[in-house]
Order: sequence, then C-alpha cells, then structure tokens
Amino acid sequence: MSQTPASSLGETQSHNSLPGINFAARDWRDFTLQDKAKIPAGYTYFAQLIGHDMGNSVPLSHIPHVRDRHGVQRSDDQTWAASRYNLIENPLTLETIYGLGPAMTPHLYDPKTYKFRVETKVVMSLPHTAADYSVRALHDPRNRDTTILHRLAVIWMKFHNAVVDQIAPDLEQRLLNDPKVKVLIFAQARAHVLTVWHRLIWNEFLPTFADPEVMAMSPSERSIAAPLDETSLMHGLFRAFHALPRRKYKFSDRTRRLRDFLLPDPDYSETEEMQWRLDWSKFFDPAAEGTKTGICASFSPTLANPKGIHISLLDAQTAQETGAVMLKDPFMQATIARLPDTWAKQLDAEHLAAQFTTKFAAQFGSQVTAVEIETCPIFLVFMIEAQLYGKNGRFGPLGSLFLLRSLEQAITKVQYSVAGLGDSQVVYPASLLELIETLK
Repeated sequence: MSQTPASSLGETQSHNSLPGINFAARDWRDFTLQDKAKIPAGYTYFAQLIGHDMGNSVPLSHIPHVRDRHGVQRSDDQTWAASRYNLIENPLTLETIYGLGPAMTPHLYDPKTYKFRVETKVVMSLPHTAADYSVRALHDPRNRDTTILHRLAVIWMKFHNAVVDQIAPDLEQRLLNDPKVKVLIFAQARAHVLTVWHRLIWNEFLPTFADPEVMAMSPSERSIAAPLDETSLMHGLFRAFHALPRRKYKFSDRTRRLRDFLLPDPDYSETEEMQWRLDWSKFFDPAAEGTKTGICASFSPTLANPKGIHISLLDAQTAQETGAVMLKDPFMQATIARLPDTWAKQLDAEHLAAQFTTKFAAQFGSQVTAVEIETCPIFLVFMIEAQLYGKNGRFGPLGSLFLLRSLEQAITKVQYSVAGLGDSQVVYPASLLELIETLK
C-alpha cells in the first residue's frame, strides 16, 4: 500500500495532519469496508443534503461581511481566529432547497403559485436557457454534485409542490380575496415540508448512523456532550461522511460507476443522466439488493478534485486552516472524561492507536501512533472509532453522540412562522423512500 506524504498539500503541519497511511488506497479501502458495508448507499446523499443544509463554509477573504455577525465561524471558546464564513444563514431549514424564498430568489419559483419551477415528469432541475446549463431553477449549485443528489434535491422541491396542491384549495376558499393567500400557502407548505425533514432526520437518518446505545440515551444523559462548534462540525464530523461514497452503484438493472455521475462541469447538460432509470429501493431499502456502505477508516479512491488532489487531503487542509478541534484539545478530553468508562477507555489515544495498528495498519506494514491520533483531523478519529467500535456501519459512541447533539441543537433552534397543518390534510412520510414513492 502506497504512503501519502505529509507534504502533499504544502509544508508539514503540527496539527490536523493525516498519519502516514494512504487512506484511499484500493486494497486498504476494500479491507476496511468489508465488514462495514451495511447501510444502503442512498444515505450517502441524504447525509450530503443535510450537510449542505447545515452550512456552506467559505474563506472569509472570499466574501465581504459584517464583523461578529451570523455566519462567521469561531470555535466553542471564542479564542481561535475566525477564518470561515457560513453562507447558509438558517441551518437545517432546507435553505439549501428554498433559498431565500420567492421574494428574494424568484428564479426558483412560479410567480403565479410560488411553487418550484420543476416539471412533474422531469427528474432534475431545468436550465433557464439552452445557452447556459449552469443557470438553473436550483438554489444551491452544490446539489448538482452528483446525479443522485441532484435528483434528491428536486424530489424535495416536488414534495413542496405536492403539499401546495393539497392545501391550496382549502386555504383559497377560507381566505377568499386575501391578497396574501399565495404567501400564506407557501409558508404553510414550507412549514410542513420542514416538519417532515426534521422527522426524517430524527427518526430515520440518526438511527441509521448513530450508535443504538447513544440513540437510547435520555436528553439529560446525552447532555454530557455539548454540540460541536460550527467549524468543527463542518470541517470535522461531517467530513467523516466522505467515507461513504462507493466506486460503483446498482441503479436498477445495471451498475454505474461513481465517476460517471459526478458533475464534470457546471455547464454540463445532464441530458443523458436524466434518462437513467433509478430504482430508489436499491438506495434506501436495507432488504433490497442494492449497494451498501458504512462509516469506516477509508475513502473511495475516486474522490479527487479536477487537479487530482484527493478529498482526504483537501479535508485535512481545511481542518488545518480552520483550526477544527482535535482529540488532544481540552474540550474533547473533558467530553471523553464524562463518558461511560467503557467508551472513555476506548477513546484513550494510546488504546486507539494500539488497536487500530494491530487490527488494520499492521496488516499493511504500517502503524499509527498515539501522537498521530491526538493531532490528526477529528474526522479521522471518528472514522477510526467507527472502524473499531461502530455497529453495522454506524459511528462509534463519540461520533454518534456529537452527531446527535449537533443535529438536535440545530433542529431545536428552528422557529416556525406559521402553525402546523392537521394530519388529515397532508401526508407525513415515515421514510425518505416513502416520500419518494408518494410523488410517483
């Protein structure tokens, strides 16, 4: 197995550096994933959509901003220099889909109905002109990264439209001649869609990736861990989901390679990809014979930018630049000290290094030291913990606890502007697959 030089992205750093193992080598990938591929691969893109809805982190130098206002990312103790800005103003409100609403992002909406500009039988967003495929009725261009993610984003847009169709006749009748009825219908529909979004995160996504013992903890029990600061969440924990993409996927009656549905260029038409038949059960039904994945200590070799730099190196670089938390930091050590004894002992750096070396690295003539564990990017610690102690492709206890607490906090902060809809009026899909099926 080839080694990854520490200087791949410049000078060696003393913090947030990857150990000297190529975590994207094909043989290493196969070895680490073999017992972890238990989760339907569609959850990779469910996770990506959640990540996009939580944040879009860019360097402060790239955007004018007002000092100390929302968006500037700092660490939990406010002592590290701010270096990033979050373009998502309202995390976990589906801002990645809705943008700033019809008034501020009118290119997304039909001005007569405030429904999204999507066609019922078309699986992706449409360009506004044939001369430029990059300009689309899609708020967040990151949601075009892959064919699957693009389709999921459009599914949420279609779900909003379906809710509008369900509730509009009654509201129009009750609010006859009210000039604001269109706005109220939009607000009610969005509130319902957001309720479903949060329910699916809590009842489907979290149980898929978080340790069952963590999910069973009471609110007071899980309060032993504070949510991660925004920087460490986006450049730490969420980067562990980069372990999920597979090299190939079972779409329906055929298998397609990951590289075939990565967007090559913003001006790419995606005309051919629109015609691909996709069986969603193979992506979300555990019982279906679809591609499976899981959180593990490796990355797909396919995940590289156009210059050929692998995603693991890019993630390590942003962890260095932002000062994302590390295992050795007081915040992490204080959190671990409050965990149940069994979990805390598992997370001792000497223990993690010894166990990971014995069971994995040594099989390839490598080793990982306690110092490397303490100072590597925290996403890799969560991946190593998952490799050693995660159940059925899930995170280990610490990664699970931070995932649960961080998403819980984000959901709790969301304020609804209108009252919810009665259960008799609209549907509440119990799973993302069920939501997809309701739109057929």
